[in-house]
Amino acid sequence: RDQNILSATYNDGNGKIRLSAIYGPNEDKKEFYDSLDTYLCMDPTLPIIIGGDWNCTYSCEPTDFNIDIFRMRSPPSLTRSGWLNEICVKHHLMDPYRAMGPNTKDFTYVPYGARDNRSRIDFFIIGDELIPKIKKGSILPHLGSTLLDHRTIQSC
Repeated sequence: RDQNILSATYNDGNGKIRLSAIYGPNEDKKEFYDSLDTYLCMDPTLPIIIGGDWNCTYSCEPTDFNIDIFRMRSPPSLTRSGWLNEICVKHHLMDPYRAMGPNTKDFTYVPYGARDNRSRIDFFIIGDELIPKIKKGSILPHLGSTLLDHRTIQSC
């Protein structure tokens, strides 16, 4: 339904899990979040992992208190962050990186050029029931490619 959400259901023989990759809008487009909510309502019993470039932070805090930004005048969009957090509350989803390190400050988006602002706009949200299965989460210290301006997230 939404071209920025790609999902599949995986069955490893022990059960099904939904895997989704997203690319969040750069503008405050509620339709994207409505589509995500509709998808999550389709089968709320299946565990889910959603990862990608959200183009917003998980934190809804203003600039001075937002742990997911550095040297920015404002977070990318507190409106989009709010919509995402509403979905997380409704569907019992969490950011595993933040669950494991509530005060850890690291960033995934590193803009090209001389700008030194940073943000953590790339992350996973997963079902609360999966949090205990995560042993470790980190953001790699380098860009995955010279073609990208986002750092890799690693969880196991």
